[in-house]
Amino acid sequence: MTGDWRRSWRAAAAAWPGVDVSFAGRFPTGDYGRMTLTLDGTYVTKYDYQREEGGQYIHNVGVYQDAAPIFRWQHNAAANWGLGAWNVVVANLYRSGYVDQTPPHTVASYSIFDLTVGWSGVKNLVLQVGVHNIFDTDPPKSNQTTTFQRGYDPRFTDPRGRTWLFRGSYKFL
Repeated sequence: MTGDWRRSWRAAAAAWPGVDVSFAGRFPTGDYGRMTLTLDGTYVTKYDYQREEGGQYIHNVGVYQDAAPIFRWQHNAAANWGLGAWNVVVANLYRSGYVDQTPPHTVASYSIFDLTVGWSGVKNLVLQVGVHNIFDTDPPKSNQTTTFQRGYDPRFTDPRGRTWLFRGSYKFL
């Protein structure tokens, strides 16, 4: 049975180049507030292309090729809890690792978490405080030479580390 399932999965993966996933769920919690969970992700099983007609096929999933990698899996996920004027959001950004521009180096997966607390207890006023990259995760090392930054790929990661956020807004009209 297990072997049949694997063959079926491989056949489906060969037919479909990938799957986009989107989920949003609200969960009423009564006296404890409200909870919303969201996930938006992409799983790529196949990404093949030719540079010229009749040329060799390039298999790019999980490999840095022609100026960029194709991530096998990437997602944005969040949990949002609210009670009265208070709101708390925990978010996660994830990108799977890949073979770097100059093999055999491999770029590690990248995952950061953000936390935001908001308050809207006064009409038209919203105050927020938060932390981007809570765990101060460094971008994974990369030997790419496509951009002028060296040591990491700035198109897919953030070198700033842990960053604090303070925001206030007031709607006049």
